[in-house]
Amino acid sequence: MHQTIRLPRCAGVATASLACLFAFTSASGSVPSETRGVLQEWVKVKALISQEREEWATEKALIADTIELLNAEKEMLAETIDSRKDAAEAAANERTELSLKKESLDADAATLGEVLTGYESEMTAWVPSLPALLQEELAPLIRRLPTEENTSSNAGIGRRLQSVVGILSQVDKFNSSVTYRKELRDSGEATKETDTLYFGLAYAVYSDAEGSSAGYGKPGPEGWTWEAAPEAAADIKELIAVYKNETPAKYVSIPLSIQ
Repeated sequence: MHQTIRLPRCAGVATASLACLFAFTSASGSVPSETRGVLQEWVKVKALISQEREEWATEKALIADTIELLNAEKEMLAETIDSRKDAAEAAANERTELSLKKESLDADAATLGEVLTGYESEMTAWVPSLPALLQEELAPLIRRLPTEENTSSNAGIGRRLQSVVGILSQVDKFNSSVTYRKELRDSGEATKETDTLYFGLAYAVYSDAEGSSAGYGKPGPEGWTWEAAPEAAADIKELIAVYKNETPAKYVSIPLSIQ
């Protein structure tokens, strides 16, 4: 039983051409050089087509991988952009909060500045009434206070507050204790070294080592004033000796005048 095989038209033409070629070859006994050249070109074309297909498959796979990589990078960039947006919003909110805080602090600083100005004015007025030794100890802070020549202070709020608090703290400490100091005092005839006891900022007594020159002092509007008290020299000298633990403790009467 014979089956009929149908070939495409081009295949039929090629078959027919090959049949003719074989018939011609059989008849002539050799392949013409033109036909041999055509066959060689055809083989080359087939090989080139196969190579192009392989290269295209490789390039296609590379393109697919590149697309996948770019998509991944795109997602990463999108996430980074979202993160930067969130950070920018957070920074903007923080700037707003800081701006509000600054406004509040500026207002507080202005109020504090007014309070400090009042304290500085009062201190400038009563600093001269402090004992000379205390004024010397406070000199670095007192120099920061505004004066009549310089009513405005270029110092910051913090420095001004430090000065005011420092002065008040040392004055309060001095006023709440008994302070002993050795001082040089002019007795009219000569300058002598005396032992001086300050009872806060209210009163003080002094005596030299021999007890020949003694007296008391008290604050005034323009500073402390000192008066000799020869009638009480022995008692004042004994009081100072008790304070210095040079004699047993006991009650000692001294002249007292407090305004």
